[in-house]
Amino acid sequence: MSQTAPSSASLARRWAHFVVRTLGDLARHAADAQRRRSDQRALDALPLDLRKDIGWPAGDIHRL
Repeated sequence: MSQTAPSSASLARRWAHFVVRTLGDLARHAADAQRRRSDQRALDALPLDLRKDIGWPAGDIHRL
Protein backbone atom coordinates (compact mmCIF):
# COMPACT_ATOMS: atom_id res chain seq x y z
CA MET A 1 0.00 0.00 0.00
CA SER A 2 1.39 3.35 -0.92
CA GLN A 3 0.71 6.43 1.11
CA THR A 4 0.60 9.91 -0.32
CA ALA A 5 2.24 12.83 1.38
CA PRO A 6 -0.10 15.19 3.24
CA SER A 7 -1.13 18.20 1.21
CA SER A 8 0.09 21.64 2.15
CA ALA A 9 -3.49 22.63 3.04
CA SER A 10 -3.72 19.66 5.41
CA LEU A 11 -0.43 20.59 7.04
CA ALA A 12 -1.54 24.22 7.37
CA ARG A 13 -4.79 23.14 9.06
CA ARG A 14 -2.88 20.92 11.50
CA TRP A 15 -0.45 23.72 12.28
CA ALA A 16 -3.26 26.25 12.76
CA HIS A 17 -5.08 23.83 15.08
CA PHE A 18 -1.89 23.32 17.11
CA VAL A 19 -1.28 27.08 17.40
CA VAL A 20 -4.87 27.85 18.41
CA ARG A 21 -4.89 25.02 20.96
CA THR A 22 -1.56 26.15 22.42
CA LEU A 23 -2.69 29.77 22.68
CA GLY A 24 -5.91 28.63 24.32
CA ASP A 25 -3.95 26.59 26.86
CA LEU A 26 -1.70 29.57 27.62
CA ALA A 27 -4.70 31.87 28.05
CA ARG A 28 -6.41 29.37 30.36
CA HIS A 29 -3.27 28.95 32.49
CA ALA A 30 -2.83 32.73 32.72
CA ALA A 31 -6.48 33.19 33.77
CA ASP A 32 -6.16 30.44 36.38
CA ALA A 33 -3.00 32.02 37.80
CA GLN A 34 -4.69 35.44 37.94
CA ARG A 35 -7.70 33.94 39.74
CA ARG A 36 -5.43 32.19 42.29
CA ARG A 37 -3.55 35.44 42.97
CA SER A 38 -6.83 37.31 43.37
CA ASP A 39 -8.20 34.66 45.74
CA GLN A 40 -4.97 34.72 47.75
CA ARG A 41 -5.12 38.51 48.08
CA ALA A 42 -8.74 38.32 49.23
CA LEU A 43 -7.93 35.70 51.87
CA ASP A 44 -4.84 37.60 53.01
CA ALA A 45 -6.99 40.72 53.48
CA LEU A 46 -9.23 38.94 56.00
CA PRO A 47 -8.51 39.50 59.69
CA LEU A 48 -6.28 36.85 61.26
CA ASP A 49 -9.01 35.67 63.65
CA LEU A 50 -11.44 35.09 60.79
CA ARG A 51 -8.82 33.23 58.77
CA LYS A 52 -8.15 30.98 61.76
CA ASP A 53 -11.91 30.37 62.19
CA ILE A 54 -12.27 29.12 58.62
CA GLY A 55 -9.18 26.92 58.97
CA TRP A 56 -6.86 28.94 56.75
CA PRO A 57 -3.24 28.32 57.79
CA ALA A 58 -1.38 31.22 59.33
CA GLY A 59 1.20 32.80 57.05
CA ASP A 60 3.94 32.71 59.67
CA ILE A 61 3.80 28.92 60.14
CA HIS A 62 5.60 26.74 57.59
CA ARG A 63 4.24 23.23 57.32
CA LEU A 64 6.07 20.33 55.75
